[in-house]
Amino acid sequence: MGMLCYMPQVWTSDNTDAVARQRIQYGTSYMYPPVTMGAHVSAVPNHQLNRITSMLTRFTCAMSGNFGYEMDLGKLSPQEQEEVKYQIGIYKKYRETLQTGDFIRLISPFEGDRNETSWSFVSKDQSEVILMYFRNLVQNGMPLTRIRFKGLKKGAKYQCVVHECPSVLSVKHEMSGQVFSAEYLENRGLIMDKCDSDFAAHLYVLKEV
Repeated sequence: MGMLCYMPQVWTSDNTDAVARQRIQYGTSYMYPPVTMGAHVSAVPNHQLNRITSMLTRFTCAMSGNFGYEMDLGKLSPQEQEEVKYQIGIYKKYRETLQTGDFIRLISPFEGDRNETSWSFVSKDQSEVILMYFRNLVQNGMPLTRIRFKGLKKGAKYQCVVHECPSVLSVKHEMSGQVFSAEYLENRGLIMDKCDSDFAAHLYVLKEV
């Protein structure tokens, strides 16, 4: 912890793979605030593990720390370049909550079958919640996961926005635009959308209405 007296940011690992980073960042959060963790969207196949993950998964994990890119942008396809522009816009829009909000651990990647991870950021005034959910491997007959929120404003109502990559923005997500009470979100929770591919991630924003 003494490092933070001399510098505002630490490099948690040379391993930038989005799946491995779930455990790295989750564990590091017990000592260092997420805003101090350098976290980058890197190129695929990943240089350390040779794993290929989607741009959305890499972004969702990286934006949970001190966000940046670690790749040759000139080698990206036109669609990937559009996704980078979209991601930067999303991060800027929610930067205050991500950098100064309360970090809340919801599903540990060190427990159970270690196939899921989830955490959230709640703004200081509890008017905005950013939820990240990761499911790494698709398995036959997997039950859908229910996330119960923590740290919400008592009596408040929240409207859900689902953020995906530009290539699927035209797809209407059934949860997008729905309004839920804080009590419902904390006690009943939200069922995460079915993941039909490996190394998937969901990014939800809930704003008080």
